[in-house]
Amino acid sequence: MKTFIVILIVLGIGIFAGKYFSQTIAKEYRTEDNSIFFTYPSKYFLDDSFTIDRSGHTVTLTESTIKQGQTLNRDNVPSIAVRVYEKSDASTLDQWLTLRREDSWVASEGSFKRTTLSGFPALTYEWAGAFSGDAFAVEVGSRVYVFTVSYKAKTDMIRTDFYKILSSLELKKI
Repeated sequence: MKTFIVILIVLGIGIFAGKYFSQTIAKEYRTEDNSIFFTYPSKYFLDDSFTIDRSGHTVTLTESTIKQGQTLNRDNVPSIAVRVYEKSDASTLDQWLTLRREDSWVASEGSFKRTTLSGFPALTYEWAGAFSGDAFAVEVGSRVYVFTVSYKAKTDMIRTDFYKILSSLELKKI
């Protein structure tokens, strides 16, 4: 009887682990100039076609229920985004972020917390709008990288996945 119970427990764990790992097989993203690299769960669709005015570029990850080629309304879908900007002025990262008022993910001055990201000094903050969000910003050379996640609740899996992506992040000065 004990053997039978142990077999059932092992089978249950195996089935659970199989489902979990089949959904979390990592894909890789790397820019052509190798300035940024990260891994992300295969359940996400990556779109790097968004351009931010003349100064930046966005890579967006949404759950793969959003089909490739489908127009993505980023205001209605929780997502993970990587925004890459060229920074040509002498402002501090705090100042630069505060001045970018046209973006929905900006934070108010003084709400930043200092941290590190991929070995570089960074700022983190939370924001709220149609969704809540977490953001990390880091200046590497003449570029500013802003990593954001939008979610409905802090317990949403997309938020957990975001922090896993950040833990795999490699940034290089170009």
